[in-house]
Amino acid sequence: MMKISRDMIRIYARKILGRKGTFLLRNIVSDLFYYTGFGEKIDRPDGISAVTISYNEEDWIRYSLLSIKDLVDEYIVMDSSNDRTPEIIRELIDNEGLNIRYEWVPPGNIPEVRNRGIRKARFKWILVWDADFILYDEAVKIIREVIESLRKNRHHMIYWPFITICGDLCHVCSEKPYHIEHWMYTYSDKVRYKYLGKIDSLIAPLSIYKVVFIKKPLGLHINARSPRRTAVKHLWYKHRDLFEKSRESFDKIAEELAEKEFGTKDLDVIGEKIIREMTRRLPLYREEVFGRYPASLRDKYLRCLEESS
Repeated sequence: MMKISRDMIRIYARKILGRKGTFLLRNIVSDLFYYTGFGEKIDRPDGISAVTISYNEEDWIRYSLLSIKDLVDEYIVMDSSNDRTPEIIRELIDNEGLNIRYEWVPPGNIPEVRNRGIRKARFKWILVWDADFILYDEAVKIIREVIESLRKNRHHMIYWPFITICGDLCHVCSEKPYHIEHWMYTYSDKVRYKYLGKIDSLIAPLSIYKVVFIKKPLGLHINARSPRRTAVKHLWYKHRDLFEKSRESFDKIAEELAEKEFGTKDLDVIGEKIIREMTRRLPLYREEVFGRYPASLRDKYLRCLEESS
């Protein structure tokens, strides 16, 4: 007889309940614990810690970290890069005054690295901030207003949509390109990330967190990279276990896989082909639908639109 694990139960429960049902269940249970005095106390100073894990994000990390400069009190950056990403981070510390606590870690298990970063955070709120996220210009005000409206002595988990960009800066990944997750939550040592299937997911007790859902998209998740990085990421998704178990660099593994799959080790050529094929079938980003592009990237977005017309 097959033994059903807790992780399998979590996966099936989320599929059955859907997002709305999961939110409702979490809020009912957490209300019960909170109003009967069994909720967990918060023992951290007010403030927001952005926890970022990055791997070769030289294209976007400057835009990403600067977009939340007026929101967060500190950055925890767990970086596995062998490109210019560490150099750019140092420039942001020296020239922009960003409060970044940097640690280089070997590429590998994403939940393990994310958990390690969260344990280093000092403040009440954790902002899960990947190096390819860029906040809309008006989003800082919206997030702060939501936080100020919440009970200060209660744990919350805040969800909102990002618009996913694919291939280049003017195409979205689908007709409904919304990436919705718990991007902010109050710290608890009872939460952790782990793989549920192939997805790294946050495991948090139902008894702790009340869910808040901001329906308005608050930024971009940019899945657009240089051709070489596009090829590496394409192969990483297809052979994730191999990448994470190997001690070799991701680029070397990608070149070996590329030769078998595409007949060439030239990752730039492979990446250019992937981008062309991808964007040919994708819808364009429309500001009247998804929101005004962040000012820091708007000129690049408009040039992309011109080239695509």
